[in-house]
Amino acid sequence: MDVITPLNAAQTLRQEGQARHESYLLRVLVAVDIAANVALGGQEDETISTNTALMARKHEVLGVVVSRMLNLFQPDHGAKAAAGDLERAQAMTAKLTASGVVHVE
Repeated sequence: MDVITPLNAAQTLRQEGQARHESYLLRVLVAVDIAANVALGGQEDETISTNTALMARKHEVLGVVVSRMLNLFQPDHGAKAAAGDLERAQAMTAKLTASGVVHVE
């Protein structure tokens, strides 16, 4: 059985909405999480939770163990974190595109 249960479209939208309205403190904590992920060798645009969820989907032991641990505190934590990362990426894409600083074809 997979440790990560993918979110359906409605669940993803709900999680994106929550990420869109995070408090200042939560945004700072997410920034620290992303910085720690980078320090540990991860991508600069993802949280540790998303990174370990992706690892778990590939059946990598560390990802499975961390994801199971996080699921004890919040069911489907990795998928929910990934939806938050997706929302932040989409918001930045929209902001940059609307600014005219970059043009997307």
